[in-house]
Amino acid sequence: MLGIQPQHTPKTVYNLEVQGQHVFRVTSNGLLVHNSYADEIAKLAGDTAKKIFGKAPRGLPFKPHWTGRTINYKKGAMSPIEHIFYRHGPNSGFSNVGRFASGTRAKNVASMVDEAIKKGKMTFNASGKGGAIVHDFGHQIGTHMDGSIASRIQIYFNEFGEIMTAFPIK
Repeated sequence: MLGIQPQHTPKTVYNLEVQGQHVFRVTSNGLLVHNSYADEIAKLAGDTAKKIFGKAPRGLPFKPHWTGRTINYKKGAMSPIEHIFYRHGPNSGFSNVGRFASGTRAKNVASMVDEAIKKGKMTFNASGKGGAIVHDFGHQIGTHMDGSIASRIQIYFNEFGEIMTAFPIK
């Protein structure tokens, strides 16, 4: 890539894929790009992209989603749902973590995450490398890390929209 120029007329674009990735970081500012998603780039990269493309943010070039791959967490390689139950399941041996309520199963967490993606509040890391979603279910889903009742879920996703973890918060 040699530069960025705002284009005010429709242009043909191509769906590039390099080693399975459809999004790419470009420029020294690390703009995340995917085809012609200038509005989405602005959302992820902030004011720099807005200045370049002259548009306000509107959405994402991806929807946060479950990944089918294994991820290297501190305690070993596992899928995100395995990590969630290992660290935040009802019988987790970890202290100072949010835990899902007794009887919660993987399909329940997957449903909660899916609902939160649709209805929750999404924020992005300042670095543009992922973000979080918080959603309040209005009823207890587990306990917060301090042991108090939790009705909300917090979900973290990476820069490709892959769900990394989810846990109850108050």
